[in-house]
Amino acid sequence: MDIALSQNLPQLLDALFQQIHVDRRAGKELPTVATVRDKLVQNASHTGSLHFHVPNQPDVDSAAALDTECDLIALARDFATEAIRLYAGELIAARSTCRNQSNVTYRLPVEVLSAIFEYVECTSTNSLANLRRRAPLNLSGVSRFWREVACNTPSLWARIDAVSVSLAPLFARRSMQLPLQIELVNEYEGKRSYAVDAAYSLQLTHFTGFIRNLVPCGNRWKSLALQGIGLTSLSQLLRFRAPLLENLYLILSGTRISRESTVSRPLFGGETPHLRVLRLVAMSLPLRSKIYVGLVELHLERINYTISTAFDLLRVLEACPSLERLTLRLLQFETIWGSPLHPSISLRCLKHLELYMLDHRLSDYIISSIIAPVSVRLRLEQGCRTWSSAYLPIAIPNSAEIGNLLIRCRGIDIVEIAGNAVKDNACLLELDFRARHKFSCPPIFLEHFGRIPPFVSLKSLAFEGLDDTFTQELFIALLGNFPSIETLSLRACPSRLLGALASAPNHTPCPMLHTLQLADMHLDESVVQVMQTRVRRREADESGAHIKHVMLFQLREEDRHILEVLKGIFDVVELSEWVVFK
Repeated sequence: MDIALSQNLPQLLDALFQQIHVDRRAGKELPTVATVRDKLVQNASHTGSLHFHVPNQPDVDSAAALDTECDLIALARDFATEAIRLYAGELIAARSTCRNQSNVTYRLPVEVLSAIFEYVECTSTNSLANLRRRAPLNLSGVSRFWREVACNTPSLWARIDAVSVSLAPLFARRSMQLPLQIELVNEYEGKRSYAVDAAYSLQLTHFTGFIRNLVPCGNRWKSLALQGIGLTSLSQLLRFRAPLLENLYLILSGTRISRESTVSRPLFGGETPHLRVLRLVAMSLPLRSKIYVGLVELHLERINYTISTAFDLLRVLEACPSLERLTLRLLQFETIWGSPLHPSISLRCLKHLELYMLDHRLSDYIISSIIAPVSVRLRLEQGCRTWSSAYLPIAIPNSAEIGNLLIRCRGIDIVEIAGNAVKDNACLLELDFRARHKFSCPPIFLEHFGRIPPFVSLKSLAFEGLDDTFTQELFIALLGNFPSIETLSLRACPSRLLGALASAPNHTPCPMLHTLQLADMHLDESVVQVMQTRVRRREADESGAHIKHVMLFQLREEDRHILEVLKGIFDVVELSEWVVFK
């Protein structure tokens, strides 16, 4: 059979190849398969070439003989079709290989191409969101050469995720002895649908087998991220040691706050000496566990601690002197111990501190208990029933380094406070207050800034969006907490608030103020009168009692006459853009 095919296939394909090429160059359309078949049948009928028969068969016209001949012809057809497909496939593959070899990537050394593959696998900016997860499968499907390189690049196979659950043993084998990153996380979280939920539930049913396939590689686990797996199931499966584990993420889907778990069996037998990053969302490991020791990043979210206390949380922080990032979101404690008299826990490496929707007593308890560097970024968001229940933290660890402060009111239910460093303008402070209901009253808690250690470096103070409910008395009290400011910026605020700058015989508010910036505000004669009081103090030779520069942005046409009056008193500049720090 091989001899018969090998003698005729090359000639047949070559003849067809040449004829198709000639017809295409002549502009002729190729005939359809049906047309070719009809012509072959007609020619065969004229020449009698269809009179196939089985040699040495006594009765060539019997039904049994004809059936035998039909079976043989069909079998020959199948052999010919498959032979043509395989032979043409080999020719196409050979040409494709030559074509690929002309590509610059196929001329790169294997080591360089392997390094490129590693970059494709780990980049987070690739526009193809799933490529990072499926890189080994994508790359090994391009060509035979790429497959060989990909299969011999262990780092491509060191990430085992929800996409490759069934291929976990293959990934573990091809990753050689590299540390493994294991992720069983729903990438469609936030885009729920019945199909997604069903597929994810089916995926979780294989979780036990998935973990058991990787238990032999437990000594190579570097990172583990699991979503939707209960702590009871985890404590039964994750009993082995994980000496290389550095990152652990345990997440339960949904928005509800979970109660503290009573599972006492420690994960990984309590042997995670290299764990540095721990993130628990609606999952609670006992706060007295050794798993919290030596962390550099801790994230606790949506947990109601019924057994552990806030003091236990402080002990966790004390066991992590190198902590760089601390995030506490939606935590509840049935017991909150009294605040210490002075900070006692040194966190000299802390860079980010985020407290989200915590009881204000707990927030103050945490902030007042730690010694943090002045460069730490504090991010605090608080939900308030009313503005009277809003609470400014007493001990802001980075207040001394803040040079620019912005207080923005967004409507009557959101107040945002941002503080930037005086040197590089880096954001050091973010405070967000959100009232549960809309109240037509000013955020009076702002006057409590006086309780905070002074902003000794503050030079620029900005307000945006103060509405008519904001009283002049409150504004005067607020400015009294910032006597050293040199630049005051107001945008979309009532012009009557400028009355807080008026000089009195024995008092000049903001005595260091030399630049006033106004935007989207109505200016009237009262503004001029207020400014003139400071001019009179200047004429009385009282240093620091006058404004040198007034900068205006988006001045209304009806206020142009006020502009001319102000120009006779101060150096007035109209801005083309709002230059207050962001």
